[in-house]
Amino acid sequence: MLLAFAWRWALLFAALLALTSPFRYRVLPAPGPWLRPTLETSLTALNGQSTALYSDSPGLWLWAGLLLLATALLAALWTRLSHSRPAADARLWYGLHTGAAWFVALHLLEYGFDKVFKVQFYLPEPNTLYTPLGQLAPDLAYWSVMGTSHFYSLFAGLLEVGPGLLLLWGRTRALGAVLAVAVLLQVLALNIGFDISVKLWSGFLLGLAGLVAAPALRSLYAGLVLERWQPARVPRPAGWGGRGVGALRGLLLAGLLLETAGPYLQTGIFNDDAAARPFLHGAYALQAESLAGRGLRRLFIHRRGYLITEDSAGRFRDYPLRYAPGRLLLGPRPDTLRFQRAGRSLRLRGRIGPDAGRWRCRGGNCRCCRAVNNGAGIIRGRKGRPGRVGRAAGAECGRPRQPRPAPPASASRPLSAGGKAGCLAGAPGAGLVLATGAPPTAHSVSGRRCPGATIARYS
Repeated sequence: MLLAFAWRWALLFAALLALTSPFRYRVLPAPGPWLRPTLETSLTALNGQSTALYSDSPGLWLWAGLLLLATALLAALWTRLSHSRPAADARLWYGLHTGAAWFVALHLLEYGFDKVFKVQFYLPEPNTLYTPLGQLAPDLAYWSVMGTSHFYSLFAGLLEVGPGLLLLWGRTRALGAVLAVAVLLQVLALNIGFDISVKLWSGFLLGLAGLVAAPALRSLYAGLVLERWQPARVPRPAGWGGRGVGALRGLLLAGLLLETAGPYLQTGIFNDDAAARPFLHGAYALQAESLAGRGLRRLFIHRRGYLITEDSAGRFRDYPLRYAPGRLLLGPRPDTLRFQRAGRSLRLRGRIGPDAGRWRCRGGNCRCCRAVNNGAGIIRGRKGRPGRVGRAAGAECGRPRQPRPAPPASASRPLSAGGKAGCLAGAPGAGLVLATGAPPTAHSVSGRRCPGATIARYS
């Protein structure tokens, strides 16, 4: 009776939390974002204050707690009304075990391919490289360091892709589940240690992996401690075979692979480090040609469509950026910055937020600050200043890379759309790390935390 209640409780809680969490997928349908406004309205009425659902928000923890209590009551009622039938209980356990295995495999493959193709741990942006380490949030600092190593990103991705593939077949599911527990335990530890805001989601995936691995762990305990080996596989109930089940399995497998690896096959970008950056992308040292513009020290062009400035006091400010012939259009105010190129020099004239004036950027001081780990690297500067990046690491001002189609959205997809003006929602990342995406607390592109912008990716 107690075991049947536990199975029903786990099935109801896992299914409802997975369906109602505001987690977006690339291809597969996700009901969570559609239900989010209704759930937030209901939780606000219940809580008496504004409640939002995003990564590790109080509202998401509240919703998970309410689901835990409600599903416990439903499972108790279900167990009370149903008669104890071994065949029905076996079908219930097999369905829960198989469904959890496929759900964990989906996320391991998604985050694993994001790492293999260097999208989750991307190269640090120019403004990040010029930000003092002490001013970076722990999650952004971690993400930036991880993004400089293509080898480790590939290695970490394969550690997730391997268990994800093993979970899809019954004969290898036990091994895949044990490996998945080890990977996700490391991910949860990273999320806690670096304050990456997907602790709830990574803990949920770890719990599901533990449920799938339970028969294998029980078999290991019986064999190594009790010296009585027992099968680790969950037997398939009668009637769960045939062509219909095989066709359904093939359809699900195709959808899973289309969701996880399809975007990379579509764009043909298999290494985000080598993907072309936007026009004028990089870090620029500014020299004022007018008295009014002396407050600005550096200018950065961010790949997500932002222009960022650093003033003489080291403060960063970001502006949404659009391009027009000979002009840079900055928001949220309709500011215009005209630019003119002459050889290796770049001249700017106009208004950048509160600063108006004329600036000059010489080619010698104005290289795109793109860190790479396989060649030029970052050259140490003098007197504590950031060093310049070698010629092979980025384009000079006089030789910008031309825009190309953007790479597929990475682990930095938001749990929910959101964020305040001037913040790049989902910019640097979200939480699990061997299953990691961009750090889950959204930051503005200039390195500040943005309340409200969220990310549903684990590290």
